[in-house]
Amino acid sequence: MDSKGQFLIIIAILLLPLNAFAEGNIRIGRIQIHPGLGYELTHDSNIFKESERERADFIHTLRPGVLAKYQGDGDNFFMASYDLGAIRYAEYTDNDYIEHNGMISGLYRTPVGFYGRFDNIFSHTADPLGSSNSYRENDPKVRRWFNEGVLGLGYERNRLRVEANYGNHYERYLENEDSWQNRNDHQYGLLGYYRILPRTSLLAQYRLTDINYTNQNNGDNTRGIDGDTSQDALFHQFFIGLNFDPTGKVNGELKLGIGHKDYVNDKDWNDEEYEDVTTWLAETDLDWAMSAKTKFNVKFSRSLKDSTESYATRFTTTAFGLGVRHTFFEQFTAYASTGYSLDEYDNTSSTLDSRNDKTFTAATGVEYQFKNWIKDWLTIGLGYNFENRVSNFDDEEFKDHRTTVNFLAAF
Repeated sequence: MDSKGQFLIIIAILLLPLNAFAEGNIRIGRIQIHPGLGYELTHDSNIFKESERERADFIHTLRPGVLAKYQGDGDNFFMASYDLGAIRYAEYTDNDYIEHNGMISGLYRTPVGFYGRFDNIFSHTADPLGSSNSYRENDPKVRRWFNEGVLGLGYERNRLRVEANYGNHYERYLENEDSWQNRNDHQYGLLGYYRILPRTSLLAQYRLTDINYTNQNNGDNTRGIDGDTSQDALFHQFFIGLNFDPTGKVNGELKLGIGHKDYVNDKDWNDEEYEDVTTWLAETDLDWAMSAKTKFNVKFSRSLKDSTESYATRFTTTAFGLGVRHTFFEQFTAYASTGYSLDEYDNTSSTLDSRNDKTFTAATGVEYQFKNWIKDWLTIGLGYNFENRVSNFDDEEFKDHRTTVNFLAAF
């Protein structure tokens, strides 16, 4: 059966249970089940984010999903969700793919103040935008999957909360030519909060990430990389800042810190030297509820990432974003946002200038939630996104316009 036939069958099957769920959420004792179905139609002016020969297309995305949550005593809970994305291109059908996303999360507190928490996300995808480190971001169908989990054990009493945690990031590419980017990172962390105001706490955090490129170390890759030239490193990060309670008008975290990256090897597979680096970092994400109907969001971050380019071993990303949402008449919501990011590559090549990318983004849109005849569960939206990257490497520049219509049925 061809992909279009499979797509139509998925639609038909998933539409069958809509009437059964129209009466509201499914509840079994303390368990709530929330099925949902989303559809999105996007016109993208530059589907591969190219500097020349831009190619436009209409993209259809069907996304069914389900979330189940068990609510225990107090704020103890267990939650799991899954969604499937069926992505279809109108013209460039070779880009069609299916993605799977899963999540589990839980928290358990004891009466004497000890607690344990865990969070895990999984994704299997082949989107054409590459990974977080921009690997193959302009190529179609980069098939890969990753799993990221965190386990934390802590103690909270009066104004003080302390936690020790362990995290793992496992990423695997499915094509042999991409296997050199397979990695298995282990992260160890300590976190402390001390409440100075009813809804505000001082925080301090330390993270140590042991970065391991599995297929570089064992030599199973097409780049000729082995354990003596791999990108393995130890990454130390220390942050101080403020944490704002979710019940206040301002919530989120403001963190500034310093990071040090210590490479295991002296040189890479191109015989270029790895240089250890120390730099400042930031992780800030704050929401401000100016009123019941108007909310602002501010984001500011600075991070250090491994580069997949032959001329650089790493790059830093400094990003700022501002957004606002306003609700009219309880059903109609308008939003707008803007952002700027700077990617600075630490060039190891003696024959090239250091690459710098500046990216400007803007988005706006409206949403309407039906509250009468469809029992509060259907939302429709119209949005526009603009992205413009300016670079001193001409082939890395692009402009992209995306216009989207979406429908979301959540029960």
